[in-house]
Amino acid sequence: MDISTKAIALKSVDYGENDKIILLYSLEYGKISVRAKGIKKPKAKLKFCQEPFCLGVYELAAGHGYYVLKTCQQLESFYSLREDIVCFYGGCVVLECLAALQPEEPDARLFVEALKTFDALTAGVNAYIAVLYFLLQFLKQSGYELNFAACSVCGDNSQLYLDPAVGGVVCKQCKGEGAIALSAGTGNLLKLVSSMTSDKLANIRVPDAVSKEAVHSLSSYIAVAVQRLKSATEFIRM
Repeated sequence: MDISTKAIALKSVDYGENDKIILLYSLEYGKISVRAKGIKKPKAKLKFCQEPFCLGVYELAAGHGYYVLKTCQQLESFYSLREDIVCFYGGCVVLECLAALQPEEPDARLFVEALKTFDALTAGVNAYIAVLYFLLQFLKQSGYELNFAACSVCGDNSQLYLDPAVGGVVCKQCKGEGAIALSAGTGNLLKLVSSMTSDKLANIRVPDAVSKEAVHSLSSYIAVAVQRLKSATEFIRM
C-alpha cells in the first residue's frame, strides 16, 4: 500500500551499488526505514531527501520489511545548521534521540518539538539551551519526565541528583551509587527550562559552562535510562 507522510530524514546507509536505506521519523508513522533505489547515481534527482535534517513529504510504496521511496517534496532543508558546527552537533543530538525511539510508534508532539528545536538553532537561540529543552521533552514523551522541584522519593529539595536507577530526581539521602550530582546552577537551569515553552528560550541568559554542564548531566542520565547519545559528547566539547 502506498503512503504519503511528512518526515524528517535522520540518517542513511549504503545498500548495494546504487541504493541507500534512509531512516525517517515521520509524523504519522514514527520511525521507518525507506529504500531509495538508485539514489547514489550521479544524476539522481532525489539525493536531497537522504540528507540529515531534510523535512519533506515522502511518497512511499510498501516493500518487504521496509518502504520504497517513490518521490519526495522537500519542505525545509535546515541547511544553515551545517554552517555552524555547534548548531550542527546540536541538531545531531535531536536526530539521534528520534533514532532511539521504537519503530512505527508515532509521537506528533515530539515531531513538532524537533522542528521547533531546529528553528531555534537556526534563529540564533543558544544552542545548548535549545538542545537542553529538547532533551527534557524527549524524556517526557518517552515516559521519563523529570521533576526538579524536589526529591521524587522523600520530597526533600536540598542538593539534587539525577538517578537512572530510581528513574528521576533524588536527594543526597535517597540517591544510589550511579546518581549524577547537579550543581546549584545546573539544577536551577534544568528546573527553569523544564517549566518553559520553546518560544521563551531566547530569554535565558546563562554562561555556556552552566548550560553545557546541564546538557552533559542530562545526556549522561539518558545514556543509562534510554540510550547513549554519541553526538552529545561532541556537542558539549564545542
